Amino acid sequence: MKILLIAALLAAALPALAQTAPARSSVLETPSFTVRIKVRCPEGNVTCEDVVYTGKSKKNGKSVSVMGRTLHAACADGNTPCRFQGYTFDTGNINYTVLEEGELIVTKDGKTLVREKGNWK
Repeated sequence: MKILLIAALLAAALPALAQTAPARSSVLETPSFTVRIKVRCPEGNVTCEDVVYTGKSKKNGKSVSVMGRTLHAACADGNTPCRFQGYTFDTGNINYTVLEEGELIVTKDGKTLVREKGNWK
């Protein structure tokens, strides 16, 4: 009897849980790259220092995986993170930035190597 009650409660809760899932996936398709973003922090965290970027070139098939963090605009106090802007990943002198609106920017020593707009899948 208890098992049936638990099953019924879970069945009733699943539609509500599905509605709280993020609206966009973690794959960005640009003309030249497929970028996968994996946030490894618990849901509900405002910021996250444990994000993985995996980018694959559509031209040569090479891929790169880099650790990074979320990127936020500062609140009025200048310190508190407010609006989510995207993600940033550093590996030595190369920086990968993926913006919320679907733009991929890759710089090396401050020089822009890639700037492409894509779509979240």
